[in-house]
Amino acid sequence: MYQRILIICLSLSFTRALEKTICEPKLDTLSCQTGLIIAIDSVLYGRTQNNVCNMFNINMQNLNCRSTQISVSAVKKSCQSRTTCLLYADNSFLGEDPCPSTPKYLHVTYRCVSSISPTANTPPTTSTSTPASTPTSTTPLTTPTLGVLPHGGSFVNQSNHRSSQQCHEYIVSGPRGIPDSQLSASSRKSLSNNAHRARLYIEIDKSASGFTFEGGWTAASSDNKPWLQVKMNWLTIITGISTQGRHVNPSSGCCQEWTTRYNIEYSINGQTWDMLKDKSGQPKVFVGNTDTDTVITHMFDCPVIARFLRVNILQYHGNASMRLELLGCPSNTVDVGVCPKGWKERPSSGTCYYISDKTDEKTWEKAMLTCKHRQGEMVKIDSIQEKSWLRNEIQSQLKFQNTDKWWIGLNNRPRFDNNYYKWGDGTSLNSNILRWNPGEPNNSGGREHCAQYMMTSDSINDKDCDLSMPYICEMKMYWTQPINKPGIVTHKPTLPQTVAPVTIPNKVPVPIGVTAVTSGPNVFTTGCFKQTDCAGKAWQNYPSCNGCGYYLTCAPNGVFLRKCPQNTKYDANIDACSFTTSTCRGP
Repeated sequence: MYQRILIICLSLSFTRALEKTICEPKLDTLSCQTGLIIAIDSVLYGRTQNNVCNMFNINMQNLNCRSTQISVSAVKKSCQSRTTCLLYADNSFLGEDPCPSTPKYLHVTYRCVSSISPTANTPPTTSTSTPASTPTSTTPLTTPTLGVLPHGGSFVNQSNHRSSQQCHEYIVSGPRGIPDSQLSASSRKSLSNNAHRARLYIEIDKSASGFTFEGGWTAASSDNKPWLQVKMNWLTIITGISTQGRHVNPSSGCCQEWTTRYNIEYSINGQTWDMLKDKSGQPKVFVGNTDTDTVITHMFDCPVIARFLRVNILQYHGNASMRLELLGCPSNTVDVGVCPKGWKERPSSGTCYYISDKTDEKTWEKAMLTCKHRQGEMVKIDSIQEKSWLRNEIQSQLKFQNTDKWWIGLNNRPRFDNNYYKWGDGTSLNSNILRWNPGEPNNSGGREHCAQYMMTSDSINDKDCDLSMPYICEMKMYWTQPINKPGIVTHKPTLPQTVAPVTIPNKVPVPIGVTAVTSGPNVFTTGCFKQTDCAGKAWQNYPSCNGCGYYLTCAPNGVFLRKCPQNTKYDANIDACSFTTSTCRGP
């Protein structure tokens, strides 16, 4: 049975040697503050003292039991250059048994440093010290350098990157993510808001039978102490958490719900729980979300090792709702700076790519979600070198599969026209690098809003986002801690209460080539409406000729002129009041 693990944040100066003694056959962790990494100084697996790990004060016969470089290599493989690691005082883990008849302990001395020079990768030797004395080694140790954490966007080699890296794999929905059955909660508002809807980035979805699943977990209104729980596949190093609110249903406008304050408990066995604490040792209260979709990430002051993690909701807006992801890695994680399995590095770019084929086709939205859950994005082709490398990589697929088209990150969703195509980061297409096919984008049938790359013609074309095809993801080989940014607040107009049809008609795409209308100082790119224009119009919202900050609701029970919230304007393409608008120019 696993022993209970208490993770202690090391607040001591990282130039001071730290020690850890683990009695056979128990397990424990080494841990440094976020931003620092472990540098192993010495390792002893055996026994040199009688009173260490000797609960009943037995007179030990062998006090000259010392391990070899085999144990040193095992400890270093597990811990060197990591923020947190798991160690077992166990023969199978360390790879040797230096004295079979003697009860042993594992004694490790280490430091928390900002970086380790390449020469420091020479394995430290087995310590000749005892836990109570200052450690010495049979050969001199290379001193880890106290380097500067790398920053900036240019590619540098792996040895410079290792100091800023910590394990950051998506535990819930990443490549080794958990099944829906391992997400649980104290309650649910309805079947459509069950705990398995709590995955980050998840949106409204319909099953094959037509049942609508909502974009997030929501607790029952009567739940006074709501919580959301994750069961990991194995003992896991957890370094942080990312959250979103509940995704708004675009058909009904429901609901503006998110969690504003929460704390976290963690457990090895799901029965005994510890509260996550801050640097001062007090229970940590996390600041949550301020809107429905902006991702807020918190890296823990000290990583923890656990199999279970529970988020206790303390305060919320609307109802207790959440989408979440945990950052971390299995306790036996691989080194950083290596592309995940199935991905390939573009040389000297620090970028990994996943190029799917006919066996892995998705709609544009599901492809985008897959890339995000793998901590990447749909590919943004923004250099000639990148495009040439991608063409060479996918050329082989043309020989074996009947496909030459891939989804890329360029799109103009949620617009209804064929203008303003952007990459996922909001930047525009550089036509000197990537060009549209002649006559494109044409928004054929009013449904084409996502771009596909066509290998044969080396051009792009707009297609229906609901079609399935191969896709390309990209991600940085070296991870950068997310910086939380405030969300852009939008106000979704609400339709008036009325005895109207049960179903609101779907939005009709704005016709291409509509003549702009000028009204006072404002120019409306899709036209504007006066209150007398509502006769015969569908029940929905329209741009008002009163100004960019107004919209007109034509409804069966009357006509309603409405003003957007302060400093926002109405955008007919997304049917919302926002800080920017694509359908009106002016005050």
